[in-house]
Amino acid sequence: MPKVTILNSQDGYNLVADYYTKKEKYWDSFEKGRVLPLLGDAKGKKILDVGAGNGRLTLRLAKAGALVTALDLSEEMLKKLQVYPRPGSTEVTTRSELGSKASYKLQVIDHVQAFGPYVNFFLNSKYLAETVLKSNNLKPKTSKTKIMVEFAHPNTHKPVHIGHLRTMMTGESMARIFANAGHKVVRANYQGDVGLHIAKCLWALASQKSKVKSQKTIGERAKFLGEVYAIGGQAYEKDEQAKKEIAEINRKIYSGEDKEINKIYKITRKWSLEYFDYIYKRVGTHFDRFYFESECFVLGKKIVLDGIKTGIFKESQGAVIFEGSKYGLHDRVFLNSQGLPTLKPKIWPWRGCNLKNIIQSKFYMWWPKNRLIILK
Repeated sequence: MPKVTILNSQDGYNLVADYYTKKEKYWDSFEKGRVLPLLGDAKGKKILDVGAGNGRLTLRLAKAGALVTALDLSEEMLKKLQVYPRPGSTEVTTRSELGSKASYKLQVIDHVQAFGPYVNFFLNSKYLAETVLKSNNLKPKTSKTKIMVEFAHPNTHKPVHIGHLRTMMTGESMARIFANAGHKVVRANYQGDVGLHIAKCLWALASQKSKVKSQKTIGERAKFLGEVYAIGGQAYEKDEQAKKEIAEINRKIYSGEDKEINKIYKITRKWSLEYFDYIYKRVGTHFDRFYFESECFVLGKKIVLDGIKTGIFKESQGAVIFEGSKYGLHDRVFLNSQGLPTLKPKIWPWRGCNLKNIIQSKFYMWWPKNRLIILK
């Protein structure tokens, strides 16, 4: 059996530098003509070519007028670049000190790890904290005001996913930054507790009623709801009869006319909210005010119906839409054929959801997903 020698990356590329250069045409076959167009006009740009190898791309960038620094951990690879003919009078700087001088700039990165199709960068929390604490701008000079930061936005009867965690972290970070600057901060959370996703869950739950009482812990209940929601979601896409039944359950959730549906809805909604509270504590956040779609959709629907009279909205095939195509946008459904509101009308009614009970506001701003509302 032949002897196998395992080399680190630097020694490995040093070893194959000659072979790598001989395969120039092969590497060019899938690289040439594809990378440079992505950069646009490179003339006058300062470009760092990390992992430059023997400099195929480096030299093309230099020929296009860029000021290029080629960085590679293999000195043998960079030697191949140095013997290449220079394109015109352009200059290329080569460096291989990735492990010494160049690395000090990357202290904020603790390590990098590939996971499936993703590359994960892990921050050096100690270095980051020291850098922030040494800053002279921890207390910016600004007029104090009242700021509402709205974040998290999980939907009941569905799992909390990575997107929710992202907005919890960014929202809580913003809230703490504003509070540290001396502002009065109100943390708000808008949660979807009505809608088709709940109807899908309750439809599937009907065939799993015997399992409801056996779900004792917060974690068991959250997992159970996630599983039945997935069953209902698949049925809605593949089974026309199930789709009709789910649509009818959705209508009854909004109307509140079915006592049995109301009962299981309230129980499972409570399960979700208890699970959300557990997550909020785990990530170190809290909220001063929760908004729910169930308390906002009535006013949202009224706004749409009033908008028909003023010509903002129009009826179309039994639904109510906004003709965005007239303004270079796309047409958008605001009330479906059952007269139920889609997402937008449920988000609008901030004033109708007792915002003024928190703070009497004169001015506010918001952005989708993470809303920052400044109240003066």
